[in-house]
Amino acid sequence: MKSKTFSGRSLRSSLKGSTWILVLLLLGFMVAFPVAELMLIGNQTDEIHRMTFAMICSYLIVPGFLVTMLAAVVNALNEFWYLFSRDKIDFYHSLPVTRSRFFWEKAIRGLVLYLVPYVIMELITMAIAVSKGHGSHLITAAGKMFLEHLLMYLLLYFGAVLALAIAGNILAGILSLCCVYLYGPVLGILLWVLEMMYFRTNMGLKEGMAEKISVFLSPVSISVALRTYSGQKNFWIIIVGGILLLIVLAVCAYLAYTKRPAEKTGKSFVYGFLEPILLFMVVIPAALAI
Repeated sequence: MKSKTFSGRSLRSSLKGSTWILVLLLLGFMVAFPVAELMLIGNQTDEIHRMTFAMICSYLIVPGFLVTMLAAVVNALNEFWYLFSRDKIDFYHSLPVTRSRFFWEKAIRGLVLYLVPYVIMELITMAIAVSKGHGSHLITAAGKMFLEHLLMYLLLYFGAVLALAIAGNILAGILSLCCVYLYGPVLGILLWVLEMMYFRTNMGLKEGMAEKISVFLSPVSISVALRTYSGQKNFWIIIVGGILLLIVLAVCAYLAYTKRPAEKTGKSFVYGFLEPILLFMVVIPAALAI
């Protein structure tokens, strides 16, 4: 039985209840794109006069990433916050809709809430660039920036959903989110420090292993790498790594949500087998760091 609650019309009506997110992201992208662009162009130097739109976009990637990260976390919390309430879980999961459909409805709704303000402000940014005489390679640069930010959003969004889906309460959800976002960089820095202190002559580890762990095990660090390595010859490696990490995060988030045992709500983690794994992942690096 298909519920009318999740028809296309209901999707539009549910978006009305998230108007505050649209307003928040509109303001965020307005500052990140048009305002930042005007400030950049307003610096009347010879370098600025020679700027193409591609060069302007390279500066706008960073503020755009910050707003994208905000959008991913806010959308994930807005859509999946109910997982920490037994009453809301009983209500939503009693509807004649599969969890799979419920999951993708929420993901699409969050994506729409992100894309609408993004596209509006990027079009305004393009119009300003043309009016100021910086419209060289306009479509190519704008499309590249859009795809990079879209990949960043999906990585950060599904990472946040995974963290919320495996947690049983709010505190565990916050700690899980920090772990998904920051575990890779922290582990990479720890390995790099230990290698510099104790294994300076060791040739057993492949060169750059700590950096690879730091970049490819975190949606945050790989999003930063998309900006850092942009235009370099190994940029395609970052893209492939980002896509692979996105697939892993999306599949894990989907399985964690659809298989989530509702009766475990309130505990630290709803999947008991994760507790010793997470304990090992935290305690061993922490002991090495002391």
